[in-house]
Amino acid sequence: MKKIAIVYGGNSLESDISVLTALKVAHEFQNNGWDYLLVYLDHDGNFYTGKALLNKLNYENFHGFKKGEFKRKHQSSFFKTKTKKLFFDYALIVGHGKGIEDGTLGAFFDTLKIPCIYSGIYNAAILQDKVACKRILTTFKIPQTKFKSLSASTYLNIQKLDSFIKPLHFPLIVKPCHLGSSIGVRKVMNIEELKEAIEAAFYYDDEVIVEEAINHLKEVNIAILGNEEKMIISSLETVNNHDMILSFYDKYESGKNKKFVRIIPSDVSEDIEETIRDIAIKSFRSLSCSGVVRFDFLYDQQSQKVYLNEINTIPGSLAYYLFEDKGIEFKELLTTLVDIGIKRIQKNSTIEATFEKGFLNNLSEKIK
Repeated sequence: MKKIAIVYGGNSLESDISVLTALKVAHEFQNNGWDYLLVYLDHDGNFYTGKALLNKLNYENFHGFKKGEFKRKHQSSFFKTKTKKLFFDYALIVGHGKGIEDGTLGAFFDTLKIPCIYSGIYNAAILQDKVACKRILTTFKIPQTKFKSLSASTYLNIQKLDSFIKPLHFPLIVKPCHLGSSIGVRKVMNIEELKEAIEAAFYYDDEVIVEEAINHLKEVNIAILGNEEKMIISSLETVNNHDMILSFYDKYESGKNKKFVRIIPSDVSEDIEETIRDIAIKSFRSLSCSGVVRFDFLYDQQSQKVYLNEINTIPGSLAYYLFEDKGIEFKELLTTLVDIGIKRIQKNSTIEATFEKGFLNNLSEKIK
């Protein structure tokens, strides 16, 4: 295993969740004797390293954090603090949410020419944008719930909200376009609740999705580890049997919330399991995904219909628990993820970035 800089945090509402993911990854690196470097990105764009990052209690006041910056020189990558240059081979992004999972941080490393393990800026940006992703999936005939989207400016110019949302029918789900972890998501039953939920969602994002809710709901997730050459399909999990919308706290304080359910393998029928698996594989291939990707599904238990809800390119804890039933330990998942990322980096390095050497000097046009 090469030395990996594990990068997480960022200006995201899901920053705290990424701390848990990063510490889980770092713990696995320690257990296997792999060399690594933890680097935390705060909400103001500052990078930090140091042993203090291993204790989640220190994130309250950054106690013991060492500020620094990423550098690339003479084909070597390093993180520079006041007193040290900490060299590494690859950066691995394990952050969640807008501003980090959407390709922003990956693009930063790409610009510095620091080899970075992530899904790639185009893939990451599309999958983080729920509206763009839904529209693309529609062209591949992937089953989804009916939806409409609106920007803040569009919302201000709407004369009648009930006319705008046609042909959608209540109950409806309102959620920010670029967020995850159920932040800002609400289920509404009428126009008054819809208006309130939309305005609340705009507090978190500049674009909002309104979609039809699924009755008799069961939420089922599946993950895929791989690339266009090879895919490893995880077990399915049921995460909601209560026909309700899970909040951020339902998901991450599950030990205190008896409404949260996690069943692995899922309790759906073999036919539904096969349908979900086929849709996930088709979506993975259609969107040219790579790495470890989790697909979240909505299943109507009465109509027996399945809908793809969301796709996560950096799922919480890298969805390692979904692969355990397949005999794949977290160690194998991480080594596979790193190998996939390195292959993507090597493939992109062969693409020519200069049109013609000396072309600029040979231009006849003069600068006035």
